[in-house]
Amino acid sequence: MDIHVIEPHQITEAQRALWVSMMTVQQTTDSPFFHPEYAAAIGGFRKQVRVAVVTEQSQPVA
Repeated sequence: MDIHVIEPHQITEAQRALWVSMMTVQQTTDSPFFHPEYAAAIGGFRKQVRVAVVTEQSQPVA
């Protein structure tokens, strides 16, 4: 497992799409606060905001 910490504006379209699809599967993350657009919006004002991208064998898992 690898964890990459990036700034919200570095999220690719593929990562954003996967993030949104993962939100629809897990109801515990059904909140605007867990949405990639929220991370991007807050990241525009707060420069210390980061997002973790978790991969296993080069495939994103979280």
